[in-house]
Amino acid sequence: MVKPQYSFDGRSSISGLFHVWQFDYLGPFPVSENGNRYVLNFVEVLSGYPFAKAVSDTTAITAITCLKELCSLFGVPGKIISDCDKGFTSSYFRETCEKMGIKVEFIPAYQPEWVGFVEGWNRTCRYGITKSVESYRARVHSRTGKSPHYLLFGVEARLPIINKDDEILEGNVELRKAEIENSNRESRSSSIVPQFEVGSFVLVLNSKIRKGHIWDKKKPRYDGPYRIIKKLEKNVYLVINEFGKEKCRVLRGGRVRGRC
Repeated sequence: MVKPQYSFDGRSSISGLFHVWQFDYLGPFPVSENGNRYVLNFVEVLSGYPFAKAVSDTTAITAITCLKELCSLFGVPGKIISDCDKGFTSSYFRETCEKMGIKVEFIPAYQPEWVGFVEGWNRTCRYGITKSVESYRARVHSRTGKSPHYLLFGVEARLPIINKDDEILEGNVELRKAEIENSNRESRSSSIVPQFEVGSFVLVLNSKIRKGHIWDKKKPRYDGPYRIIKKLEKNVYLVINEFGKEKCRVLRGGRVRGRC
């Protein structure tokens, strides 16, 4: 077995492979023959290696069962990051993690970008779970320059080839080149994170409307105005309603926009 020759740029609190995992549920789906309605997804943060498990519910017992299965394959993680699902926030789950020496970290509400690895994997899963796991592990990722399978095992995955017809293979090569060219194009989305100063007046994204999805055009997209009274770390702000109708709120910069 060949030792992978790779390195990661930038500072990180992750000490190595399997140290940090992101958890999230996907579903509910139509009930399967085995009674499963959800998929519990795990993504190893350093390599991006995914692990998916079909489950029947989102209880703490189910989450612990899947966690123990994960530990039997990859060892006990140092930290897991998840949203505030009841299965993860229950005292039984947290006490079990404490006994196993696992630190549990919860993200703020309505902030899925804090677990971007597993949320990205969730989007991929919706197009076919079985095929997605195989292709996601074997595909070279632009972030690391290697496939998760290579980063984990030191060798590339051997994939089944159903048809070896030369014309089909040649067509696949052309599609792959087009995919690489498309992925190398400059992103249309802005990478500039807006910054706000203390005392600024801002508008806040309505908590009942998911970002980018407005179900009723008659409803206002933003509430406010709010005044920033304190700037916290990691682009998080403490705001208060200008008319004093609400208590102070802690919000991430992604949910705030400047008041025109």
